[in-house]
Amino acid sequence: MHDGRGNGVHLRGFSSDPTFPSLAAFVHYHIHKQGALPCTLRLPIFTNQTLYNQQRTTINEQTVYGLEPSLQTILPTTNTMSTDMLYLGSVEVDRLENMNAAIRGIGKIISLAQSYTDGLPKRCEVQIKVIPHEGITFTEKYRRAAWRKTIKPNNLLWCGLDPENR
Repeated sequence: MHDGRGNGVHLRGFSSDPTFPSLAAFVHYHIHKQGALPCTLRLPIFTNQTLYNQQRTTINEQTVYGLEPSLQTILPTTNTMSTDMLYLGSVEVDRLENMNAAIRGIGKIISLAQSYTDGLPKRCEVQIKVIPHEGITFTEKYRRAAWRKTIKPNNLLWCGLDPENR
């Protein structure tokens, strides 16, 4: 691994493998594509017993749906989960559901990005915080515009990765 002195993360000696802005982006890419690695990465799947041994308490569980069966993870409902991502925007997808809504939404965002010379005007790095039964909150990471958006669970139709791996 090489941090590239501020240019990102890539594997040393593999110039054909792209440079990623963060280790999380590197892992995300190699979960879906082999790249220079000998095989695709796989996330560990936690079982009830594994979670019980780690926390030593009774656990209410929730399976995260919308991911491939090999990527499903069981999370305790009392904990939150957060990660950093690049927010590209939001678009209306009419009355579509599930993967069709994701495909149309991502297609619209990509076409919007191509129409601007400097990329999308509202893109920014965000922290995504997921709280079961409360929703998903997007908060601008560097707080330049003090931007925050919350999506309640009843407004969330589907959650998952881009079905077309764009």
